[in-house]
Amino acid sequence: MINKIEELKVSNGWKKRFQLFNSIGGSEAKSIITLTIHNKKYSALSWWDQSSLVCLLWPLIFGGFWYFAKKMWGKGFVLTGLVMLIKSLFIITTYTLHIESMARFYVFGAFAVGIYSYLGAFDYYKFKVCNEKMWPGFGIFKRTPIITLFVILSLLVLVATIWFTTKL
Repeated sequence: MINKIEELKVSNGWKKRFQLFNSIGGSEAKSIITLTIHNKKYSALSWWDQSSLVCLLWPLIFGGFWYFAKKMWGKGFVLTGLVMLIKSLFIITTYTLHIESMARFYVFGAFAVGIYSYLGAFDYYKFKVCNEKMWPGFGIFKRTPIITLFVILSLLVLVATIWFTTKL
């Protein structure tokens, strides 16, 4: 697997990150959560190396667009749809509890895009090194029409949620 990493057309920083994932068992892990929690090899890494595996700046800033730029279209669209649904749930909850602060949107927005940052490095590793196009257990999203329908419905739910909570 190391030879494959060296042959990839990615920066040296990504190659180092990919080798770190290999060293802690990334190719066998199904998710970043199962890879990092209770993993002695992960715990033995320096704080900087741990952070480089679970916290990326560019996905935090650009969200789904970062996934698209890395050619991980399916995961980018599914994550964007999930973020929209979670935002809708958050808006409904804050509306129901009569929380009238704009800060709620900024705080939750930061939390929502944090998902991209947390998953980004591992998803890119699985995409480039293991040729994984979609997460295990998300097989239904391997078809483009399903992804498109999911994103459109998620957007409609978000727009309807905003519409009804501001008009009532």
